[in-house]
Amino acid sequence: WWITTLLWWITTLLWWITTLWWITTLLWWITTLLGWITTLLRRITTLLRRITTLLRRIATLLWWIATLLWWITTLLWWITTLLGWITTLLRRITTLLRRITT
Repeated sequence: WWITTLLWWITTLLWWITTLWWITTLLWWITTLLGWITTLLRRITTLLRRITTLLRRIATLLWWIATLLWWITTLLWWITTLLGWITTLLRRITTLLRRITT
Protein backbone atom coordinates (compact mmCIF):
# COMPACT_ATOMS: atom_id res chain seq x y z
CA TRP A 1 0.00 0.00 0.00
CA TRP A 2 2.70 2.54 0.88
CA ILE A 3 4.62 1.68 -2.33
CA THR A 4 1.56 2.57 -4.36
CA THR A 5 1.19 5.83 -2.45
CA LEU A 6 4.87 6.61 -2.93
CA LEU A 7 4.62 5.89 -6.65
CA TRP A 8 1.54 8.08 -6.86
CA TRP A 9 3.43 10.95 -5.19
CA ILE A 10 6.39 10.49 -7.49
CA THR A 11 4.08 10.44 -10.50
CA THR A 12 2.32 13.57 -9.28
CA LEU A 13 5.65 15.30 -8.72
CA LEU A 14 6.86 14.34 -12.19
CA TRP A 15 3.57 15.55 -13.66
CA TRP A 16 4.03 18.94 -11.97
CA ILE A 17 7.61 19.18 -13.23
CA THR A 18 6.44 18.35 -16.76
CA THR A 19 3.65 20.91 -16.49
CA LEU A 20 6.11 23.56 -15.30
CA TRP A 21 8.37 22.72 -18.23
CA TRP A 22 5.52 23.34 -20.66
CA ILE A 23 4.65 26.59 -18.92
CA THR A 24 8.30 27.67 -19.07
CA THR A 25 8.48 26.78 -22.76
CA LEU A 26 5.28 28.70 -23.43
CA LEU A 27 6.61 31.73 -21.56
CA TRP A 28 9.87 31.49 -23.51
CA TRP A 29 7.96 31.52 -26.81
CA ILE A 30 5.86 34.46 -25.65
CA THR A 31 9.01 36.35 -24.63
CA THR A 32 10.65 35.57 -27.98
CA LEU A 33 7.56 36.74 -29.85
CA LEU A 34 7.45 39.94 -27.81
CA GLY A 35 11.13 40.49 -28.62
CA TRP A 36 10.41 40.15 -32.33
CA ILE A 37 7.48 42.53 -32.08
CA THR A 38 9.63 45.03 -30.16
CA THR A 39 12.36 44.85 -32.82
CA LEU A 40 9.79 45.32 -35.56
CA LEU A 41 8.25 48.32 -33.78
CA ARG A 42 11.72 49.87 -33.31
CA ARG A 43 12.41 49.51 -37.02
CA ILE A 44 9.02 51.00 -37.89
CA THR A 45 9.68 53.89 -35.48
CA THR A 46 13.08 54.53 -37.07
CA LEU A 47 11.51 54.44 -40.52
CA LEU A 48 8.77 56.86 -39.45
CA ARG A 49 11.39 59.24 -38.01
CA ARG A 50 13.27 59.19 -41.30
CA ILE A 51 10.06 59.80 -43.25
CA THR A 52 9.17 62.67 -40.89
CA THR A 53 12.61 64.23 -41.37
CA LEU A 54 12.26 63.89 -45.14
CA LEU A 55 8.79 65.47 -45.08
CA ARG A 56 10.10 68.37 -42.97
CA ARG A 57 12.88 68.97 -45.47
CA ILE A 58 10.41 68.85 -48.36
CA ALA A 59 8.12 71.27 -46.52
CA THR A 60 11.04 73.65 -45.91
CA LEU A 61 12.04 73.46 -49.56
CA LEU A 62 8.46 74.15 -50.66
CA TRP A 63 8.31 77.12 -48.27
CA TRP A 64 11.47 78.58 -49.79
CA ILE A 65 10.11 78.04 -53.31
CA ALA A 66 6.83 79.73 -52.33
CA THR A 67 8.74 82.65 -50.79
CA LEU A 68 10.88 83.01 -53.91
CA LEU A 69 7.78 82.92 -56.13
CA TRP A 70 6.13 85.55 -53.92
CA TRP A 71 9.15 87.84 -54.30
CA ILE A 72 9.20 87.28 -58.08
CA THR A 73 5.47 88.01 -58.26
CA THR A 74 5.92 91.17 -56.19
CA LEU A 75 8.80 92.29 -58.40
CA LEU A 76 6.74 91.64 -61.56
CA TRP A 77 3.83 93.58 -60.06
CA TRP A 78 6.08 96.57 -59.40
CA ILE A 79 7.52 96.36 -62.93
CA THR A 80 4.00 96.18 -64.37
CA THR A 81 2.90 99.13 -62.26
CA LEU A 82 5.96 101.14 -63.30
CA LEU A 83 5.32 100.32 -66.97
CA GLY A 84 1.72 101.40 -66.50
CA TRP A 85 2.87 104.74 -65.09
CA ILE A 86 5.36 105.17 -67.96
CA THR A 87 2.66 104.32 -70.50
CA THR A 88 0.27 106.83 -68.94
CA LEU A 89 2.99 109.47 -68.90
CA LEU A 90 3.86 108.82 -72.55
CA ARG A 91 0.17 109.06 -73.57
CA ARG A 92 -0.13 112.41 -71.81
CA ILE A 93 3.06 113.64 -73.45
CA THR A 94 1.80 112.41 -76.83
CA THR A 95 -1.56 114.12 -76.31
CA LEU A 96 0.17 117.34 -75.24
CA LEU A 97 2.49 117.24 -78.27
CA ARG A 98 -0.50 116.72 -80.61
CA ARG A 99 -2.22 119.76 -79.13
CA ILE A 100 0.91 121.84 -79.48
CA THR A 101 1.62 120.80 -83.06
CA THR A 102 -1.91 121.31 -84.38
